[in-house]
Amino acid sequence: MIRRGKFGKAMEMDIRDVTRKFGNKYNDGMKDMIDYAIDKQYITKQEGKRLKRKYLHH
Repeated sequence: MIRRGKFGKAMEMDIRDVTRKFGNKYNDGMKDMIDYAIDKQYITKQEGKRLKRKYLHH
């Protein structure tokens, strides 16, 4: 997926997997990962907001 430019979708799959296995234990780290991906322009701000809203609830 990453090779095809689908970085956001690949991140979403990983976030979903971690969340299923560990609940919200790693939310802070995943938030940092999303912020980093936005900063490096791997994903858009809009995509980052969507991922945070969908998966990173406490």
